[in-house]
Amino acid sequence: MNRETYTKIAQRCSEFKPVSDMFKNAVDAGEPTCLNCKHLKHGICNIDLIDPIKANIEK
Repeated sequence: MNRETYTKIAQRCSEFKPVSDMFKNAVDAGEPTCLNCKHLKHGICNIDLIDPIKANIEK
């Protein structure tokens, strides 16, 4: 998946949790993305929300 898709998913995810407050406040942090979420481990969402949210986006 590309960064844009991860961003779209994170914007719709009720469980998005930034890895650090620096991602909330950094000028270059931009929009939330799964890539800086506590739940993403080794490219996999450990609460299994990426696939259902992505499926909703693609409808």
